[in-house]
Amino acid sequence: MGITHFGSISAFDEGYYVGKKDEEIKVIDSNGNLIKGLNIASGNIGTSTVNAVVTLPAMSIVTDVLVKINSAYNGSATIDIGDASDADGFLPNTSITTATPGVYGGNVATRGAYLYDGTNKTSLRKFYASATDIKATVGGTPTTGSATVYVVYIKLV
Repeated sequence: MGITHFGSISAFDEGYYVGKKDEEIKVIDSNGNLIKGLNIASGNIGTSTVNAVVTLPAMSIVTDVLVKINSAYNGSATIDIGDASDADGFLPNTSITTATPGVYGGNVATRGAYLYDGTNKTSLRKFYASATDIKATVGGTPTTGSATVYVVYIKLV
């Protein structure tokens, strides 16, 4: 797939146009019709046990969650990404290699129960009717390490 960059707009061979990261993204078909408006929220985590990294507004549907390990964690660290009801609902610690910098969560089959149905092998979405904190739970005994959590969501009007 070829990509042509026009400042904050990218044109894909399939005819879609996407706005730039960290702002509302609008996906438009080749006829100029809005397909959906996405938002990307991010938050940083360190070595604290529980971090509320992103607060989603009411009426949000989470479509994707990624973790970027910026600097390696020590102390047999683990990281789970979820909410108050399910600490690893988005990404379980078995899907994140905290000692190796990189991006985790891109493989659909390694996501948590909110985003992947392991029985039926299908992707899922998580709806929140009220404002909700997305949390990172850091386990082990790390004294170093940092990461950024990216949450992609649709805000229903």
